[in-house]
Amino acid sequence: MMQHIEIIKPGMLSSVQDAGRMGHTHAGVPRSGAFDSAALQLGNACLGNGESDAAIEMTMIGAELRFTGGSLICLTGAKASEAVLIRANQRMVVPMHTAVSVQPGDQLEVGRLRDGARCYLCVRGGVLTPRILGSRSALVSVPDAGLGAALLPGDRLPIAEHDLSIHKQVESTVHSSGPVGMPRVLRVVAGAHYELFLPMQQESFSDLV
Repeated sequence: MMQHIEIIKPGMLSSVQDAGRMGHTHAGVPRSGAFDSAALQLGNACLGNGESDAAIEMTMIGAELRFTGGSLICLTGAKASEAVLIRANQRMVVPMHTAVSVQPGDQLEVGRLRDGARCYLCVRGGVLTPRILGSRSALVSVPDAGLGAALLPGDRLPIAEHDLSIHKQVESTVHSSGPVGMPRVLRVVAGAHYELFLPMQQESFSDLV
């Protein structure tokens, strides 16, 4: 039996995205797909999904939604100011990069995003909207193209049914490359136009990175 995620409030801009629609740019069909592919892969890995399984991508402001069935979820990408799971009038904080069980009727509220622009809600088995040209990604910039659209209140996204009794066996945490806001190493490679810059400009750039 198919379960669903029901969209209550989509936030500023939310859509279904996967790894993208490959091999159709010659026909004018853009790739689409997740803006932060690493975050999508991270969430899918946490849940035991395929790395390109579809998820809900939220932009700037998170969504409010309800689950009609039990599953596992994982939030990755930009951290929200608040992410809570509401169950029987109880509010539970949802940690990032962690597989969390949800039950039928649970409601998830994701607040304003910080330290980034996009957050991903991954679900066990992926979001199962129809594949079009090999991808479930929504082309939100051209909603009339027949390649999906931004999510709206009342939308119902199909997800696979899962046995809640086995969730405790598969819950896990995946750590990101480092805490948000901490210094990271940025490696650069001189490109084809590097020699067009003056030596002092090259040195200045090297000092910055």
